[in-house]
Amino acid sequence: AEYMGESSCFRESIIVVMFCATRSLFKRVLPRLPAQAGVAIMSGSSSRAFHSTRTQMPYFSRLGLGCALVSLPVAFAYQSRAFSEAGATREIDAGHVNDLKDGEMKEIVVGDPKDKQSFLLVRVAGEYYAVGSKCTHYGAPLVNGLLTGDEVHCPWHDAGFNVRTGDSVLAPALDGLPKYPLKKTADGRLLVTVPSELPKVGSRKMARRDPQNGRVFVIVGGGAAAVTAAETLRADGFTGRIVMVTQENALPYDRTTLSKNMGVPVEKIGLRDQKFFDSHDIEVMKDARVTEVDTRGKKVTLANGQQLAYDSVLLATGASPRAPTVPGSNLKGVYTLRTPSDSANIKNSTATAKKVVVIGTSFIGMESAACIKKAGGANVEVVVVGDQDTPFQHVLGSEIGSALKRFFEDNGVTIRTSRSLKQFEGTDKVTAVVLDNGERIEADAVVVGIGVIPNTSVIKGLSLERDGSVPVDMFLKAGSNVYAAGDIARYPYWLSGNSVRIEHWNVAQQQGRVAAHNMAGKPSTYNSVPFFWSMFFGKGLRYAGHGAGYDEIHIEGDLKQLKFIAYYLKNNTVIAAASMQSDPACTVIAEAMKTGMMPSGEELKSGRENIESIKKRVKAKGVESCGRSGGCCGGGQH
Repeated sequence: AEYMGESSCFRESIIVVMFCATRSLFKRVLPRLPAQAGVAIMSGSSSRAFHSTRTQMPYFSRLGLGCALVSLPVAFAYQSRAFSEAGATREIDAGHVNDLKDGEMKEIVVGDPKDKQSFLLVRVAGEYYAVGSKCTHYGAPLVNGLLTGDEVHCPWHDAGFNVRTGDSVLAPALDGLPKYPLKKTADGRLLVTVPSELPKVGSRKMARRDPQNGRVFVIVGGGAAAVTAAETLRADGFTGRIVMVTQENALPYDRTTLSKNMGVPVEKIGLRDQKFFDSHDIEVMKDARVTEVDTRGKKVTLANGQQLAYDSVLLATGASPRAPTVPGSNLKGVYTLRTPSDSANIKNSTATAKKVVVIGTSFIGMESAACIKKAGGANVEVVVVGDQDTPFQHVLGSEIGSALKRFFEDNGVTIRTSRSLKQFEGTDKVTAVVLDNGERIEADAVVVGIGVIPNTSVIKGLSLERDGSVPVDMFLKAGSNVYAAGDIARYPYWLSGNSVRIEHWNVAQQQGRVAAHNMAGKPSTYNSVPFFWSMFFGKGLRYAGHGAGYDEIHIEGDLKQLKFIAYYLKNNTVIAAASMQSDPACTVIAEAMKTGMMPSGEELKSGRENIESIKKRVKAKGVESCGRSGGCCGGGQH
């Protein structure tokens, strides 16, 4: 009972009931069975119990004794089950070895479908593997994703996992998949051993701090790149000191939710808890503002005067929202969005507001507008102001921007396009927004989403780009023992050769992983295809690639129904794609771009190629690479 806790008490009660039932059944034969026998059974002293019974009741019949003895193994079986249940396993028949072909997968439901427990059965190069069926990022069903080589990719956000090991190989998933033992029987059945409760994530070996290792790696920042880098260092075997320095008062969290779910508590979106960092000897310094990173002297100085000498440093300082500079910008009720406190302030302010104005028609602005309108409904009037002809025009183009404009208007949001901000009105708190054409829009609150600025002013000893970004090479190296990742990093995009800076969550996270590999002495290049997603009024948008400078868009599907795939072309080459209600289209396209399997713009426009033919070709390529080499090469970062 001490071992199992309260759950054991229930099973002990069953033992008592069984003993009493036996006594009642044979009370004519055993009119005076002593109570201490039952007590003895519960205490494990059955031999003493029956010795007592035999000496006190010599008329105990063979029938009564036999039934009592039969009850004992059953009772002890219940007790034994109580002790082993926590580690109980079961063997699941997952089918026959010929059920799947190479490059195929299926989801196997375990037990009652209502429990929603399942695993993914995968066949790669003639071998079967059983891993978790849900993406460890947001729980997407991987069976609906893409299996290419020995990697399965999430249909929603392109997270990648190696099915042989379960390891996460591509952002945004931090955790790998659980992996289950599998064996083949003589008649070709596949038996998978799973625990009574299937885990949601897998485990991986992580190094611990070795006091004899005096090396110090400092990570400046506490976002996606920082947390991924810290744990990748330990996974790569680094045993020195790891210090993550962040000016925020929270542990790393999923920043992408702040504009989609205003006011969400930071505890609900945390990426790792304190226990995780403690168990892996990763120091996290919160509320620690860095005043200087001396890349020549190899030290980081904090606002409190403390200095951290380092052997290697990762700069992952992120970016700050670009603030408006027009008159009235400092009035109360004018907000920018970057942190959980910003999100909470906006939610509190707009909860009682009757009129809200959003400045900016790109993703932060439009996501914020959708979130505020959805929360307030008919009680709040939301007006979005942007200087482009359509929302999202710079990234998605006018045609898709117009379709999304109609979609927002159908959901009650008013949009003013081709207008710029002139000033805010109000004495102490904002009361109105004035546009460049003189139009005055009343406002109880204003949310500004007009871009971000790299946080690099504290970096000394490096030559920065004009926009303040840090130039790095393909290894994300910015200087001697200096690496940079995330919003501040300007890197050579391997598909085009151009120097780019991309403000995507996936990019930051994967760059943190690659930078950590290099810091740990495991050379790795950043050669992923950028991927991001958005959500408004329940509809998701995916985007793969980097479409800057496109000269044509080919749309496959129904734009009016927002069920489409848009291919962004430059010189007849697909350089990016966007999709809605077409998963896993962008996951497939990202892999096709990665492996050189994308058709030309002409082939797509003529109808000779489409998403289904692309998917078929990508999967076939993965099967071929595994079968030819005996080892696979998927599309994630290796």
